[in-house]
Order: sequence, then C-alpha cells, then structure tokens
Amino acid sequence: MTAYEDDTAISEQLETLKNRIGCLMLVMVDGLSGKDEALISPDVARDIERLGSSLQAVQKDLDRITAQRTWILIAFRSANKEIINACLNRLTDALQCFYVAQFIHDGNMLLEIQTRLDSLSRDTGEIAKKVDSSYDWLLDKDAHKAQSNLGLEDMPVITRLYGRDGVIEQIVNLLTTKSRPRIGILGAGGMGKTSVAVAVMENEIVGKMYRESHRFWVPCVGVTSPTTFLQTISKSLRVNQDTGAPPKDILHALKSTKEPRLILIDNMESVLSIPEVATDGTNQKHLKWWAKSVDDISAAISTLNDTALVTQGREGVSSPKYFVLPVVQSYLHDNPRYNTPTMRRLVIEACCRFILDHKSSPGDEKFKAHLKELDIERTNIQAILSSITQELLAELSLTQNSYDVFEAMLTFGWFQFWTKINTDLMQHLLQFASSANVGEQRTLRYIAEAHFCLGKHYTYLGRCSEACTSLEAARANFQDLGTPADILRAGEAALGLVEAYIFMTKPIEDVKSLLLQAQADLQGDPRGSACALMFGGYAHWYSESPQSGLSDLKHAKESLEVLGNTADIARCILYMMRCYADLGLLSDWMEAGQEGLRLSKRVGIDDMTWEALDGLSRCYVRMEKYDDALSTLKESLVVAQQVGAPLAIAQTIELSGYAYGMKGDLYGSRLGYEQAKKIYYEIEKTNQTRENIDDCIYNLQQIEDAGGWDVWLRAPFLS
Repeated sequence: MTAYEDDTAISEQLETLKNRIGCLMLVMVDGLSGKDEALISPDVARDIERLGSSLQAVQKDLDRITAQRTWILIAFRSANKEIINACLNRLTDALQCFYVAQFIHDGNMLLEIQTRLDSLSRDTGEIAKKVDSSYDWLLDKDAHKAQSNLGLEDMPVITRLYGRDGVIEQIVNLLTTKSRPRIGILGAGGMGKTSVAVAVMENEIVGKMYRESHRFWVPCVGVTSPTTFLQTISKSLRVNQDTGAPPKDILHALKSTKEPRLILIDNMESVLSIPEVATDGTNQKHLKWWAKSVDDISAAISTLNDTALVTQGREGVSSPKYFVLPVVQSYLHDNPRYNTPTMRRLVIEACCRFILDHKSSPGDEKFKAHLKELDIERTNIQAILSSITQELLAELSLTQNSYDVFEAMLTFGWFQFWTKINTDLMQHLLQFASSANVGEQRTLRYIAEAHFCLGKHYTYLGRCSEACTSLEAARANFQDLGTPADILRAGEAALGLVEAYIFMTKPIEDVKSLLLQAQADLQGDPRGSACALMFGGYAHWYSESPQSGLSDLKHAKESLEVLGNTADIARCILYMMRCYADLGLLSDWMEAGQEGLRLSKRVGIDDMTWEALDGLSRCYVRMEKYDDALSTLKESLVVAQQVGAPLAIAQTIELSGYAYGMKGDLYGSRLGYEQAKKIYYEIEKTNQTRENIDDCIYNLQQIEDAGGWDVWLRAPFLS
C-alpha cells in the first residue's frame, strides 16, 4: 500500500511539473508569436532562449521517468524522487535567473526611458523657447539693443579705490532704497568723482537691482550742445528706435519696460548750447556738400582717420559713415579759429542746398533715390535746421536766405512724413516763420504749408483733433492768400480734413459737406478734380455705399492713369480694395491689395505700403487663411514701426490677436490683444479707438473664460 501511494505521489508530481513546463512553454510561444524580432532586445531574446533550453532539459528528464514501468518506479522511487527534486530545483533556478535578468532589464529599460524622457524634456524646453520666441514680433522689443556706441569712450576700470568707502556706501544705499533716485556728485577736478561713480556702478548690491545690460555710462567730455548731448545719451543707452527725434526715442526706450535703468552721466558740466555740424556722421559722397572748399576729400579723410580724429563705421559697405569724435567736436566748437560765423554760415547753406538738391514728390522718377540720400543725413539735418532762428540768421548775415531755409525745412518736413513721422521740425518752422516778416505773402504761404504738413503728420499719429486744427488753419490761410494756386492748395487741405474726419468717424454729413467745398476749390484742375472724385468714392465707402464708391473710384483711376501719377493711382486702388472688401468680392479684394502693394513699394511711401499689407491681411482672415494672414501681418508691423504710426501698429497687433485666436492659439491671441490694448490707451481717444479698446477687453475676457478650450472672439473690422 505504501509503495502504491509513493508511486501515485511520484506520478502526480511528474504530471504537475510537466503541466507547469507546458504552461510556461505555451506562455512563451503565445507571448512571442507575431512579434517583430527587431523589437525584442537582444538581452531579452537571449534570456528567453536560455529559459527554453532549461525547460527542454527538465522535460527530457521527466519524460524518462514517465517512460519507466510501474515496478521500476516503485523499485527506484528514491532515485526518481531525487531526479524529480533536481528537476524542480533546476526549473526553480532557471525561472529565478530569468526573473532576475528581466528585473535587471526592466531597470535598464526604465533608465533608458528616463534618459529619453529627460532628452524629450530638454527638446520640449527648446521647442517651448522657440514657440515663445515666435511671438516676439508682437511684443515690445528690448529698447537698448542698438549695435554700437561708436565714437564714445568706454567706462574706466577702477581696480581699487581707497578712502571713499563711506560715500560709496551712502550712494549705493540711496540708489537701492529710494524711488527714482537722482544723485549728483560734486567737487573740484581731480577729486575722484568719476572713480566714486564707477565704483558705485560696479557695486555688487547695485548689480542685483540694476542688471549689467541696464547700467549705462554716458561720457560728456566734448559734448558742447544739447543736440550732441542727446546724441551721446542715445548712443550710450544703445537706443534702438530712430525716428529722427532723439528726445522721443530716448523716452520711448526708458518707458519700454518697468525694469530700472541706472545712468551715469560723467562730466555733465561740459554741455553747452552751441550749434554743431554732422553729429551723427556722414559719408564720403555727401562731403561734397558739407566740405565744398576741400579739393581732395579722400586724402583729407585718410589723414583724419590716420590721426584718429575721425572714426569709421559700417565697415565693409560701399559707403561707410565717418564720425568726428566728441572731444574733437568740443575743441572745434570752443576754438573761435574754427567755429567762425563764416564756417557756421557755410554749414547752414550746405544743409539747405543738400535738401533742395534732393527735393521731389511721390511719383517722381528720383523720389525713392532722394529719400534714401536724405535718410543718411536725417539726424544731422534735423539738428542743424532745429537750431536756426531769426536771430542766428541775422548774426550770420543770412537774413536774405530766410526763404531758402523755409523751403528746406518744409521739404524735409514732407520727407519725414513720407518716411518717419516727426512733428518737431514743422512746429519749429511755424515759430521761426512767425517771427519773420509775417506781412509778406511768401511768408504767409510757408506758414500755411507748415500747417498743412503738420496736419498730415498728426493724422497718421492718430492725433486727429490736432490734425483738424492744423489743416483748418492751412485751409484758411490758403483761402486768404487767394491766388488760383493757393485755392488749389486749400482744396487739397480740405481733402486732408476729409481723411481726418473719417479717421475720427465723424458724421457722414460733415464729411460730404467738406468734400463739396474741396471739389469747388479743385474744379478746373485735372489732378485736383480726379483726387476729389477719388475721395468722393472713399466717402461713399465710409457711408456704407461701397458699390457707389467703387463706381467713383474706377472713374477716378482712369483719370489718374492719364495723368500718370503712380502715387495717386496706388492710393485710389487701396480705396477700391476697401469697397471690394465690403462687397465680399474676395478675389477682387486680393487682386487690388496686391496691385496696391506693388505700386506703393515702387513709389516708396511706407504708409501706403502698410495700408496695402493691412488690407491683404484682413482678406486672408476673411478667407480663413490664418497662417498667411499672420505672415503678412509680421511684414505689416515692421512697416508701421518704421513709419512710427501708433494707430497702425495697434491695429496690426489687434488683428494678429484675432488670427491667432481663430487658429486655436489662445496664448498668441492673448499676447496680441494685451499689447494692442496697451497701445490704444496711449493714442488719442476717438470713437474708433474706444471701440478697439472695448473689443480688446471683451476678447481678453473671452480667452480667460475659455480656459484653453475653443473661444468665440468678436471679429475686427475686416475691410
């Protein structure tokens, strides 16, 4: 009985082991079936092979025991039991090795996964940076990123300063604890004022509050006038923006961020009020105006360069600029031998002659080339013309040249309107002309022209109330003068008022009344009549009658094409683009925008180029081609910033916010609306800008409420 029970136990144990091995083999086969060998790691495949071999060996031993007859099983039960136990141990060991190996492989795999996740995290971070940088075009740029402070000395290096710890600590405390501190360090020459100031600039506590890129050294040795002083500050602060008005550019840079800036102005006492020449450098080509009496300009430049009296910028270009060092400027201004009345008179005459030699109007063959040449001397011309007064002309025996100065100022004022808007010079011209013989018609005409030009500047700055005041003054002055040519100019000023009225969204009755007056003034003049018809079409569009507007504009375009003025034709096409937009004629809208853009670029007037790009962007938005819209808007924003027109900048960024939102990019949309809202708040409030602000606020709230899901945005004006 005992033998039978032992036999039964051995048989059951055999069957259990065989079933266990069979199940393991089935699991392995099932787990590996259909798998791509390339996806199984070599280590795992090797472990599986080893386990399979062990199972097969155990299986063979068990099969040999099973094949024994019953009496042999009973006779050799002890030996068989030992074999079964050995098989069981081998099976257990094989499985244990396999499990340990897999545990190690799993650990290695987890490490590899972690490494890949870390790499993915870094890649994601880089992508995030790139994504963030893709929105940079919407944001305020670092206003201190200009590439050079050419011609200025570097801040001195102070290795060790003795005996000044107390005053340095006191200044550091004031700079880091007071709101907007202004500190003057006074004393006789040689006492170490500059050394103390530099030590403060390099102090560790100061460095924590004012980062290095926002600590500026402004050396004033050789600065002998307010203009040079402003130029020196602008260069020292590495101001990016260049509108031709340094005070405006400097203030814009300082207001561009709330981050504190620390400015060390050294030798402030050097600043004197004496006019100067070529503060912003000039090129060799233009020296024929500034140095008319020099026979060999190349040799003169070479000598001055060799002696380090001038420095050369923009190396590697065809026409580099040459800069006179501030200390040299100071010496020339302070030395009567060089700063004679004759020399100063020659400078003014050269400046006026240069401007008038490059005088042309939009559509003229040389217009773009003249704009380019004037742009090179923009800062120098602005400095010289702004310094001219009636008293200075009398002192220099140039009173008889007053009208040349008037004409040069007016010409340069229109140049600024067509490129970078700046009202300073026209305001100066009005003061300058008003102190002249105001009884003369010629002087009154220049006053009227200055009002006209200033009014156009104000319109594109979004300062429409001031624009109306100036344009109304211009119109009244031209009407008082009363000659046929002046009446035509009165009509053109009235068209300028029509444009300002539409910008201000004034009642259509006021617009039409003014338009009738303009048409009466312009009748009989082919160009004036065609322009009046063009503005009539624009007024129809404004009164929500685009079909009537399109009819007038097509007739106006035919007349303008006969006259051949490309600028007027481009303007007419841009008004036609608006009518096509309101009529929903997308292909005509797109075609007019592209043609208007081509002509505007050919003429070289940036504000019209912006208008064409803006119209094309809105067309892309209407067509739901948001990527094309954003690409065009980026180009549009660059042009608007070049012109310096805040309203155009705000409208471009607001439309970008809408385009981002409609393509599901709520982050970009929020940035766009926030930036646009900020700019709108800085512009004169009209019905249109108030509506723009309301739209920005509403859409920002919609984005906030959406919580990352789809959002409904109030659409902008798409025509």
